[in-house]
Amino acid sequence: MNRCEAPFQQGGTAVSAVIGRGVESCPNENPLRAIRFAVVVCSNQRTPGAKRAIESVLSACPKPDLIVIVDQAADATPDLLRVFDGLPGVIRIRDKGKGLSRARNIGTTAAEEAGASVVAYTDDDCTVEADWLAGFASAFGMADDVALVFGTNKAAPHDTEEGTIPAYGVPRDTIHRGVVAKPDIEGMGACMALRIDAWRWVGGFDERLGAGTPLASAEENDLSLRLLCAGFAVAETPASEVVHHGFRDRSAAPVLVAGYMRGSGAATAKMVRLGGAPAILACAAIGKRWLSGRSGIKIGHLPSRWIRLASFLEGMIAGFKMEIDPATGRFLPFDSSHFIAGKASGETS
Repeated sequence: MNRCEAPFQQGGTAVSAVIGRGVESCPNENPLRAIRFAVVVCSNQRTPGAKRAIESVLSACPKPDLIVIVDQAADATPDLLRVFDGLPGVIRIRDKGKGLSRARNIGTTAAEEAGASVVAYTDDDCTVEADWLAGFASAFGMADDVALVFGTNKAAPHDTEEGTIPAYGVPRDTIHRGVVAKPDIEGMGACMALRIDAWRWVGGFDERLGAGTPLASAEENDLSLRLLCAGFAVAETPASEVVHHGFRDRSAAPVLVAGYMRGSGAATAKMVRLGGAPAILACAAIGKRWLSGRSGIKIGHLPSRWIRLASFLEGMIAGFKMEIDPATGRFLPFDSSHFIAGKASGETS
């Protein structure tokens, strides 16, 4: 897919007054001076874990200019997040929709309106390390074309015989370019940072993928593919790290992993359709890795590899059947009404 003109016009300053005040300052903020960072945290349940995740972002040093909480919880859900309402440099958007990709697009739109240049994302079942933003800032400094950076997702201590916590370790700083490099990128969206201009260039996260959709995952996998197709680079760094607390026991883990594989299959099918001959080489590398039993993301031993393969193929078939928007590479249909700059939908606290 060739680069296309940005599909949405720039504009909007609805929350511009928030950024610049930032959250309370901390010493040694030099690593972020060249980048206006926002952090987006999405939650659909307002769990104690979500509160802990946001507290960890607030405690990080250096600090972001803005924290955007996208809250998709039902109105009747106990509101453990109200403690953050009104804090300087923190906004909460209540969204009646569903899906992690949608929530991230809404949060990124709000960050763009506020003047941020980069968004860092973590999940509501993670805690961030204190210097995670400094690690991202260093990675963006490795090359001018780096648009997306993945860091390390470390599993919290748990009994591996009782269940699993998905994890992804980055051994060293690397930069990837071209679709042929896609098999080497297995990052997780819970520790990810993205240039907003590149996000807009490729049309945002694909809202047919990710948690809360039938395909259940792979929105970050797909985004990295479309960025590579558009000529951007994707980097990985061990200098940015979060701890993942999302434990799934033996009964829940197979459902989670099946969703991971279904989304990955759909994203792989899209890669073949968009990437041409280099994508075929990338698929061959993915198949070789599967045959060798290696996987970038650690998801434990549940379920069996053959059940994982069946879910992957189910997603791949769906990915070949779905229509693709030629301008953005997103699966059709999609609603962009909440993704237009200046139109971050939902109620803001």
